[in-house]
Amino acid sequence: SGWTGEHYVLPDPPVPASPARADLAVLDPFVALAHLAAHTRTLRLGTGVTVVPWHHPLVLAKQVASLDRVSDGRLLFGIGVGYLAPEFEALGVPLAHRGRRTDEALDAMQVVWDGGDRYHGADVSFSGVRAEPRPLRPGGPPVHVGGYVASSFRRAVTRGHGWYGYALSPAATADALHELREALARHERPSHLGTLEVSVSPPPGTTL
Repeated sequence: SGWTGEHYVLPDPPVPASPARADLAVLDPFVALAHLAAHTRTLRLGTGVTVVPWHHPLVLAKQVASLDRVSDGRLLFGIGVGYLAPEFEALGVPLAHRGRRTDEALDAMQVVWDGGDRYHGADVSFSGVRAEPRPLRPGGPPVHVGGYVASSFRRAVTRGHGWYGYALSPAATADALHELREALARHERPSHLGTLEVSVSPPPGTTL
């Protein structure tokens, strides 16, 4: 599998939470993965991760379904709630309650992927509309949750097909696996999600 990150802007100068220098060229993940889809046949393609609160759920549902279609169902929908405050501020998106907004957006996307025409939530509401095409897989592509806090591990267990870690050393991966086991012990996992799949990208420059 190949994974792409998502950053529209980076703080300049960098702040302590910055994932990279501001001059790092970050391609839009849906454009990059569509290019990879056109040049591969078996590689699974993951968004690692899409920051869901930045997107309107109906627009994101269209992007995800389109990429899933052009890749012949090879998309892994990696999602996260985001954390970089200057980026949220620059995009005009509130940082507060981003976890709740992420869960609601995923619910709304599921509705249109299942053929529904209405959803009413605290932050998202629509009715009398339809979104085509739908993803190839009924219910949409597998959801892989990113993040390293308790709520992310819980979300992976309770509503994700998998968990994704970015730029993790073997020691950091072991720590994350421990947290996932703890979350699996604390939270009920819906049976339809199956076994939790774990995907990890090593730190940049790592020789495998």
